[in-house]
Amino acid sequence: MRHNEHNVLKTNNELTIILDEQKKQARTLDDLHSKIKDMDKKLTSINREIFGEEPKAEDHLPDAMYAAFEDQFRGRREDIKERQRIYLAYIKEVNAGTKEAPVLDLGCGRGEWLELLKENEFVAEGVDSNSVFIKMCSELGLDATESDIIEYFRSQKEKTYGAITGFHIVEHLPLTDLINLFDEALRTLIPGGVVIFETPNPENIIMGSFYFYRDPSHLKPIVPDTLKFLLEQRGFVKSIIKRLHPRTEAEYTGNKYIDDIIHSMNMEMDYSVIGYKP
Repeated sequence: MRHNEHNVLKTNNELTIILDEQKKQARTLDDLHSKIKDMDKKLTSINREIFGEEPKAEDHLPDAMYAAFEDQFRGRREDIKERQRIYLAYIKEVNAGTKEAPVLDLGCGRGEWLELLKENEFVAEGVDSNSVFIKMCSELGLDATESDIIEYFRSQKEKTYGAITGFHIVEHLPLTDLINLFDEALRTLIPGGVVIFETPNPENIIMGSFYFYRDPSHLKPIVPDTLKFLLEQRGFVKSIIKRLHPRTEAEYTGNKYIDDIIHSMNMEMDYSVIGYKP
């Protein structure tokens, strides 16, 4: 009997500890919600001062603030252009980048890819919902339109583009929007046209567990095979996965299990899926 009483007392003590911990977590969440509300108010004030209007409810961050974020964390223009140079061959391969079959860059941002295409005499246009980025592109003499990507797509005619690209954009989109984007890309591409979508690579455990979440507007990482599957399910063919930008040159130990971890920490930080319209 005493043994049972001891067990009951022990269980009650454990429940008390759990309940106390839950209360602490609830207070912590309340504090976080309060801080988020204060931040929202500050961001609203900043946006109003810059643009003279309230930010849209669906905006993750005011345009000017996100542009500043990109400037700090995305990297130098020349570095980004050098990384993207590898994709020029795919544009040439399908004879895209002409007046009859221009390149469309989705979420063109600061315009590095558009600028690289222009320097290589390809015809290209971009679309982005961020007004600050569009202004930057305009000042560089690049063809870029401020618009929601899906809405812009739906206003375009069938078989308009020779290539459609999107660098670090798919991780910002809910699944339904991503499927709609792929459907519109297939509709507006000419037969034989190419799509290129680059995104952070969660196979790299540093990227998947840390760097990815540095951008507060990211939704969730997309596994390479999953993105390839989605493209193919929407009608693209001959799709490939291209892993890019290793974090560093790994030094291995000869122990398979340790080396697997070392590889996962130092492998390519980004990947792209490249597919073609039949």
